This record gives sequence, C-alpha cells and structure tokens, in this order.
Amino acid sequence: MTEKMDIRCTVAEKRVTREKAALAGLPVSALLREQLGLAQPHRRKSVEKVDERQFREIVRCCKVLDEIAQDIKTAKKQRALDSETALGIMVALVELRRSLDFASTGHEKFRS
Repeated sequence: MTEKMDIRCTVAEKRVTREKAALAGLPVSALLREQLGLAQPHRRKSVEKVDERQFREIVRCCKVLDEIAQDIKTAKKQRALDSETALGIMVALVELRRSLDFASTGHEKFRS
C-alpha cells in the first residue's frame, strides 16, 4: 500500500524537479524516491517527443494524398485521364507520402 507525502519547496524547485522528471521519463514521485535511495533507478528508453499539432497535420496531408490517388484511379477508369499522366501523378503522390511518413518520426504507431 502506498501513502501520499507532501513536501514544501519553492516554485523554482518544483519547476526544476518536474523538468528533471520529464527528461527522465518518470513521474515526479518516482524520481524523488530514486533520489532518496528508496527505489531502484528506472532505465527507460528515451522516446522522441512529437509535436501533436504537426503530427495531426501530417496525418491530414496523408489522407488528402490518399483521396487524390483514389480520384486519379477513378478518372483513369472513366478514361478522363491518360495512363502516362496518371502514372506521373501517382509517382509524385507516392514520393510525397513517403516524405510525410518519414516526417512523422518513423515510429510505426504514428503511421496512418
């Protein structure tokens, strides 16, 4: 069973402690227990931080590219677009899509 313990510190000390915990990828309580020798140090893999707004924009762009690709397939089937032009556009879309996938940090869970 765990219990809660309150400590007094300055605003600056609190900020620094939270920053250290964030950099270590730990909750503040785990960091403090480690510092006091009450717990074994955690060695977590560092994970790159992802700008959520940027990530959402990349996902949105990927969806738009997929919609454009589908429109090209439809236009080709209806013979409204010749094969050479359609192929050129699709190659450009694939290149853009790969660039966006790479920009989304390369983590599998972030791929759309």
